[in-house]
Formats: sequence, structure tokens, C-alpha cells
Amino acid sequence: MINPDSILEDLPFYLARASLVFRRFDDRTLRSRGIESMPTGMASVLHVLKERDGCAVNDLAKKTHIPNGTLTGLLDSLERKGHIIRTRSPIDGRSRIIRLKSSGLELCEKLSERHRYVMSLFGEALTQEESLELKRILGKLTHQMRNHTTEPSSTSSED
Repeated sequence: MINPDSILEDLPFYLARASLVFRRFDDRTLRSRGIESMPTGMASVLHVLKERDGCAVNDLAKKTHIPNGTLTGLLDSLERKGHIIRTRSPIDGRSRIIRLKSSGLELCEKLSERHRYVMSLFGEALTQEESLELKRILGKLTHQMRNHTTEPSSTSSED
């Protein structure tokens, strides 16, 4: 009988390796389409803005699941590069509305082309059933890690 603990023991190493390999793969496929390397989450932000131009920052955070501080940094970078414009919301002056500029739309088109290419590569490696199962499993792990609260450290009192 296999010990369940031994099955899980190297799972973090597989996840770390997959994460590192995916990041390198991500960079290579971006460069192959003439796109510079992007921080994690930036393509997601652009994808949402392409679908819903004129999106409020709060809605963008909800759609992408990116923390506000990280999202602000990504938006700052996109604005510096001339891909987006931020304006005050006519409804709530404290809120900002994000719109894509023409260079942002061009970048979104390149990202869409690259996405189709990546999906074809993944489709060669996995069946539809495997893809669904992988998404289900990664979703469960993501949920578990996202909702994990660190246990208080145990202090040993040796008297």
C-alpha cells in the first residue's frame, strides 16, 4: 500500500518546476510574436480591457483576481508605455476608468495571436478530458493556497 504522504511529498517541487518552465515558455512565446516580456497578470489585464474597454479599476480587480497593489503597478506600467489611459469616473470621482489606447489595442491583437498559438501547443499535449481535469485540479489547489492562513508558529518552551 502506498503511503498518501509520500505521494504528496514532491508535489510542491512539480508545481515549482512547472511554474518556472511556464514563465520561460511565456517569455519565449511573447518574444516570438514581437512582444516584450510582461509581468505576471499584465496579459490578463489587457484581455479584460479588450473585452470591456472603459472598465473601472475595481471591476478590473474582480475580473482578474489581481490584488489592488499589484494591479496599480501593472496599470502604472501600461500607462507609462502608452497602452492605456486612466480617467476619473463620471459617476464616482474617486474611481478611475481604464481605456485602451491604439497601441494597447495593437498589443492585445498580438497577444490574441500568441494565445491561439499557445492553445494549439497545449492541445497537442493534452486531450480535452485531460485539460478539464488539469483545470479542475489546479483550481482546487489555487483555492486552497489562496484561502490558507498561516498557522501561528509554535514556540517550544524548554525549561
